Amino acid sequence: MALKKDGWTHTASDHRIENIAAFDAEISKDLAQLALRFISEKGLSNDFADALEEVLASADAERTSANETPEP
Repeated sequence: MALKKDGWTHTASDHRIENIAAFDAEISKDLAQLALRFISEKGLSNDFADALEEVLASADAERTSANETPEP
């Protein structure tokens, strides 16, 4: 599988995107944007897009709170 600016190629032997994202930090960083782009391109429901944005906001809040640990 190749995820490039010009396109995404996929073969039957490739893993699911969840597995790839779990082990590939570069893809994981951009996965949320990829999902939102897919939603906008395919015209999925606004309810799904809203739910995804809510999940992303929650994940951002968790990362922020994890980074705000008090120093000893």
